[in-house]
Amino acid sequence: MMMVDNLTNKQQRYLAIELLILLVLLVLWLFVSPLWNMHVSHAEQALDLRFQLAKYEQAINSKTLIASNKASLQESLKDATLIHENIAHGVVAAKVQNTIREMVEKSQGSLLSTQVLPEKKEQQFTRLAINVRLTGDDLVLHQLLFELEMARPILTIEKLTVSSRRRSRRQNTHVNGVHNITLEIASYVIRGATE
Repeated sequence: MMMVDNLTNKQQRYLAIELLILLVLLVLWLFVSPLWNMHVSHAEQALDLRFQLAKYEQAINSKTLIASNKASLQESLKDATLIHENIAHGVVAAKVQNTIREMVEKSQGSLLSTQVLPEKKEQQFTRLAINVRLTGDDLVLHQLLFELEMARPILTIEKLTVSSRRRSRRQNTHVNGVHNITLEIASYVIRGATE
């Protein structure tokens, strides 16, 4: 207090104003600044929530369009016959064997044997695999692979082994060699199918 008493009235007023300004700044810093930061944070959250709400409203508004698109896609998938459905597994295996036999004949290969392998459950599908042995040259293999790629319902090649027969030294080396070809070909049945 003694220092304040030594100050003139004008200096005391300036000191009081400075202390008042300091007090106001301190109040702003302690109370208003956190409130402002909280307001900015809530405003950002509100903006994010409005954006999400707009996306949800758009999804709700397009629900009928999505449902019709889904129905259309399911119908076109059914028409495409990519997988077997509502067919007994034995019938599917016989159809696949017959299809493979026709493909081998079309590609001018010699079918040695087909063997149905045990079925495997994979998620909602049942995998039916057939082990196929045949002989043929490079063109036969090329044509057979092309036929398998184009097949509907889809036939996938799980394993492929190609081994060449030995040639005698007297044989002409320019002639295409005959290969022993072993394939494991799989087809899928939708799991609800009758057995």
